[in-house]
Amino acid sequence: MSLLDPTPLANLLADIGGDRATLAAILAQFLEEAPANLATLRQSSAAGEAAEARRAAHSLKSTAAQMGAMRLSELCRDIEHAAAAGTLPTPQALDALDALWSDTRRELDEERRRYAV
Repeated sequence: MSLLDPTPLANLLADIGGDRATLAAILAQFLEEAPANLATLRQSSAAGEAAEARRAAHSLKSTAAQMGAMRLSELCRDIEHAAAAGTLPTPQALDALDALWSDTRRELDEERRRYAV
């Protein structure tokens, strides 16, 4: 079962006038930037910085949804809401997020390659 909903990417492609190369570049940028947000989320959680954890989760949530990575977006939303209430994610929750990111990243990279052609 795919981790990606094709509708957001189709909408994004339509919004950019069907420019497949631009969509591939947008996907590549997300694939490049998401690991830094994941690292920030992990570091801020370990440091007890709920506001920074919330910001990192929010950024991931929003961009993941735009890319069609709805499960990733939903998990980040849950982390964002918990952090907003002062509850930081556990190391186990962050490990689950990392595992989901790993699987999602593979699918997004396949999409990037498909659009780059």
